[in-house]
Amino acid sequence: MIFTIVCDVLGKENNGTVIATMNLIKYLARKGHEVRVVSTAIKDVPNVKWYVLKEMYLGKLAEYILKRNQVELAKPDKEILYQAISDADCVHVEFPGILGMIASKMCYKLGIKLTVSFHCQAQNMTVHVGLAGVPLANKIVYEIFYKNCYRYASGIHFPTEFMKNEFERNIKKKVNGYIISNGVRDDVKRLDVEKPDYLKDKFVILNVGRLCGEKNQQQLIKAISKSKHKDDIVLLLAGGGPDKDKFLKLAKKLNVNMEINQYEHNELINIINMCDLYVHTAIYELEGIACLEAIACGKATLVSDSKESATSSFAVDDNLIFVHKGTKDLTNKIDHYFENRNELIEIGNKYYENNNIYNLDTAMNKMEDMLINSKRIDNNRKHHLFKRRRKDK
Repeated sequence: MIFTIVCDVLGKENNGTVIATMNLIKYLARKGHEVRVVSTAIKDVPNVKWYVLKEMYLGKLAEYILKRNQVELAKPDKEILYQAISDADCVHVEFPGILGMIASKMCYKLGIKLTVSFHCQAQNMTVHVGLAGVPLANKIVYEIFYKNCYRYASGIHFPTEFMKNEFERNIKKKVNGYIISNGVRDDVKRLDVEKPDYLKDKFVILNVGRLCGEKNQQQLIKAISKSKHKDDIVLLLAGGGPDKDKFLKLAKKLNVNMEINQYEHNELINIINMCDLYVHTAIYELEGIACLEAIACGKATLVSDSKESATSSFAVDDNLIFVHKGTKDLTNKIDHYFENRNELIEIGNKYYENNNIYNLDTAMNKMEDMLINSKRIDNNRKHHLFKRRRKDK
C-alpha cells in the first residue's frame, strides 16, 4: 500500500513527536509498503521517498521560541503536497500544525483516507506565552486543532486514554479514537550495569526529558536540596532544552550534585539500568515514553500526581506518586527510598511485570492496522464541514 506521512516537525530526534514519527516510518518501510514523507527533513531510511519542504518563518518571536526548543516547522507547498498524497491509499498526519491542517483539508476534498496522531497537548503551545495554566486558552487551542485538522480524520491515534478523554472533554465531542502507545523498543530492557567509580557510593536519581518548564525538573532539584541525604545524592538529567543553563544555575545555588548530558540511545539504556531511582516530574505529558523506558528496565519509578500528565496512571502503588506542587512530599519519598533501598528491587519488579503492553512492534502493528482499516470519509454527501453561510442581504 502507499502511505504518505505528513509532519510539520521532523528535525532532530529530541522530542516525542519526531521519535514516534520515525518509528512509524521505519516500521511501514520494513513491512514493504511504499512510504512517502512530507517535511523539512531527509533521513537515512531505506525505501522511503522524501518530499522536502522549506522551513517556515513566522517572525522573530516565534523563531526565537522554535530555535530555543530546537524545532523546525515546515512551510506548506500545495503542489508538493498534492504530488505526495494524490494517489496514496492513506495519509497520516503526525502534527496539527499549518502543514498538517492544509494536508488534512486537501485529503478531505480529494476523498483520500486520512488518519491523524495526537502528539501535542494544548499546554505544549500555551506554555510559551505563559497561559498553560489557563483552561480557556487550552480549550481554544484544542478547538483550533479539531476544526482545522482532526475533524477531517477517519481515525485519530491517541497514545493514552487520558489524552483522548482530555481532548473530547475540551471540544465537547466524541471522536473515532485508537488508543495506541507510541511504544518502547525491544532493546530497552533490564541490564546489569555497574556504576562508574565516582558514583559507586552515591544514590543516583535519574530524570529523562526535555529541559523545559512543563517537564518540571526544577521541582526535583529543589526537593533534593532539602533532603537529609543531599550530599550522598547525585542527580542525572538526561536531555537538552531551553532551560539547561537555568537548571545548572539552580543546582549550583542549592548545592545539589547534578550532571546534565544528552545520551545516545544505547548509552541512555545503560544509564537507566545503572541509576537507583527514576523520577518523572512532568506536569504536562501525553504519554511519557522516557518513563515507560524506565519501567521497561524494571526501574523503581516515582511519578507526578499532575492531572495533566498521563504518567500518574503508571504507578504500581500510590506511594510512588508525589505531589507536583511544592517539594516536601517528593523530598520525603526520596529520603524514604534512600533509607530503604531494599524496597527498590521489589518495586522495580512490579513495574517490570507491566511493561509488555508498551512493546514498540505491537504498537506499530496497531498503527498499521489503523491506517489500513480506517474507513474513508465520504465527501460526496452534504457535510457540515463545507456548508456555506448565507450572505446577509
